[in-house]
Amino acid sequence: MTPPTPGASPLPSFYSVAETATLLKVNPRTVRRWIVKGDLTVHRFGRQIRITEPDLVTFIRQRRDS
Repeated sequence: MTPPTPGASPLPSFYSVAETATLLKVNPRTVRRWIVKGDLTVHRFGRQIRITEPDLVTFIRQRRDS
């Protein structure tokens, strides 16, 4: 197994609902609505909901293209 490259994490960045809302400049309720509709993919860790950076980029691209 090779050691990880400095600055290159093997794990994606995870954002909370509040952080995602801040990044997109929307209300956290809007982010939760997208999650409930299935528009935004989330990962659950116990009761915590997290959005990965690649999932967020995919969501933004889908919104831009439609």
